[in-house]
Amino acid sequence: MKFFFYRDSRVIPDAPRIVTIGAFDGIHLGHQKLLHKVNALQAKNPDAKRTLVTFEPLPHEFFLKENSPARIMSLKEKLAYLKKSQLVDEVIILPFTERLREESPDHFIDHFLVDQLNIKGIVIGADFRFGAKAAGSFEDLSAAGQKYGFEVVQEDYYFIGGVRVSSTLVREALAVSNFNQAELYLGRPYQIMSRVVYGNQLARKLGTATINLPLKRFKPPFTGVYNVEATLCRTQEKLKGVANIGYRPTVDGIKPNLEVHLHDINRNLYGETFSVRFLSKIRDEKRFESIEALKAQILLDAEASRDYFNLQK
Repeated sequence: MKFFFYRDSRVIPDAPRIVTIGAFDGIHLGHQKLLHKVNALQAKNPDAKRTLVTFEPLPHEFFLKENSPARIMSLKEKLAYLKKSQLVDEVIILPFTERLREESPDHFIDHFLVDQLNIKGIVIGADFRFGAKAAGSFEDLSAAGQKYGFEVVQEDYYFIGGVRVSSTLVREALAVSNFNQAELYLGRPYQIMSRVVYGNQLARKLGTATINLPLKRFKPPFTGVYNVEATLCRTQEKLKGVANIGYRPTVDGIKPNLEVHLHDINRNLYGETFSVRFLSKIRDEKRFESIEALKAQILLDAEASRDYFNLQK
């Protein structure tokens, strides 16, 4: 799978395409339904590339900035999932800018979809809108499809027990640490993937060394202390641990961060990429009156986590 950060037409290889467009935050079962329909259309156009067009930043981040809902997945996580799933051949990432915001639906269709992507088909969701002031609709795409000769498919929502699956539902489940419910909507366990970087070494000084994983988000989807399973992506080794996700208020943290203490692991992991699966919540994140109080609580958290995993103390 290839991906392209779109700047102008020279970036995009010339090829026919079956396209779907959207934020695809989380790539939940509703999104997967659209991607499977892209594959069905591509079967009728075997020379066409299966293409997902998405945005960076996400549209709600552009409009709401720091007040935007938490991302379910980072761009890196999105690309990794799509590559592993083999549901698309390429991802085109559009910068969501003021210029894109003001682009008319007709110009988006004529200039981008037809002239530059050479689409032979497009799959959209039931609530899909595009162009300035969200004026573009299924009817606009259908009219353009008749004019230019591409197929337009509008897929219905995906329902579970009469409930429409959406990114909002996934966020709501994650916000209350209901990981089983999030997994139901996603069709897979929820995980966060990031690369280990150097931190302030505070946890090591407190006697519980951690791996420091930047979140690359405006805000985390949830905060607190959790039992986790961390997978070393390079080898697929699965390690048990206890994680803190949030802002580290006791040490005046500003950016959201994920720190994982891996039980019985003492080796250099800097530069490694991990995928962290959250299993159960231990407690909320809180501000402690002193570093000593924080240290005592960290040790209690590690002990509680070892009990959870039935590890020898």
